[in-house]
Amino acid sequence: MTEDAGWLLARDCELLNAYLAHRCSARDLTQLSNGLAAELGSRLYDLDLEGFDPADAWGQLLAGLPPALAEAVVRRLDDAAADGLAGPVVARPAPRPRPSSVADLEAVLSATRWHWPLWLPIGFLTLLAGEAGVGKTFVALWLAACLLRGRPWPDETDGPDGQGSIVWVDTEASQALLAERVACWALPAERILLPTLTPGDPVADVQLDTEEGWLALQTLVAAERPRLVVVDSLRGAHRGDENSSEMVTLMTRLAALARDRRCAVLAAHHLRKRNEFEDGSEVTLDRLRGSSAIGALGRVVLAVDTPDATQKDVRRLAVIKSNLGKYPEPLGFRVAEDGLAFCDAPAKPTPETRTGRAAEFLRAALTDGPVLIDDLIKDAKEAGIAERTLRRAKDGLLIVARKEDGVRHGRWLWGLPAHREAP
Repeated sequence: MTEDAGWLLARDCELLNAYLAHRCSARDLTQLSNGLAAELGSRLYDLDLEGFDPADAWGQLLAGLPPALAEAVVRRLDDAAADGLAGPVVARPAPRPRPSSVADLEAVLSATRWHWPLWLPIGFLTLLAGEAGVGKTFVALWLAACLLRGRPWPDETDGPDGQGSIVWVDTEASQALLAERVACWALPAERILLPTLTPGDPVADVQLDTEEGWLALQTLVAAERPRLVVVDSLRGAHRGDENSSEMVTLMTRLAALARDRRCAVLAAHHLRKRNEFEDGSEVTLDRLRGSSAIGALGRVVLAVDTPDATQKDVRRLAVIKSNLGKYPEPLGFRVAEDGLAFCDAPAKPTPETRTGRAAEFLRAALTDGPVLIDDLIKDAKEAGIAERTLRRAKDGLLIVARKEDGVRHGRWLWGLPAHREAP
């Protein structure tokens, strides 16, 4: 069937409807127009009209109607032809919309691309989680520095070309700290862009759950096409309850911004308070604060923690969730005046390792003789050794406990077996 023939058939349906509107009783009109809309209109698109013949086509259209209705339609068609209603040409109806498919997605979206392979994807929302003060902002700014300066990534993979800009959304009123770090790290300040509600006022905080705040960010990203958008932090970006389902709206907006503008969006996020059964040394998805939508819509989740309490200055950066690729090996880093120094990742000590470290601590502390237990416990705690671990190590070393000699209400001391008789 030719396209013109198909439109002719559609036109005839419209002409019949127009005729019925003038020539039928109210009851007939209701019956016939409903029938035409529900049956003829839908059947027009479902027919196999190869080698179109108008008479055949009408026959197929009418075949599915109740006999009485089909007979009435045929009579009205005859009357319409007699009255000359088949002559005028009417506007073509809109074609039936074609449903979208995965093939359409492939035409507008590319395969997953990365700024930093396996760590920072382009076109997706990434979360950066950790306790307050652990160094999330340092990590976010270092990733920005790699993009702006073309430095190698922390795992020594080749860096970007150093072109373009980033957008930094400061929601914690810490713009002064940002400016200080940018200066210390010798970053190109003019390419770190700030969304603002008032032109010329770079210190005004922007809340992304307001229409004006979101518009400010959206407009800046659309105009400047940055490689990275940093939200520091998510908690300050909205006025609502993080446990509320309203978080879905904000997280979806951020994810859509990354997708539609083909940039990376990195949102720093705090952890909930740990319970009595958690030691807090490692970050898991369960520790993310607020609604489950926060973790669900972040396709990659990075975590900063300090798994080894004896090396508090060495933090760990790890991928704890990825919907886009395999999990890379964690990295360790220290914060320096001029940036971050990366190293092997620290690990959470195993119970055997903790006890062994405590044993070494006791040997060193008791080499010169017995020491007050209270002093040992205090010094061990400062070294990241728990009291119960210290006592386990004490039992393994056969350490002797005794009171101070010659002192009323003497305090307890611990000593190595060689010092059993020490005064």
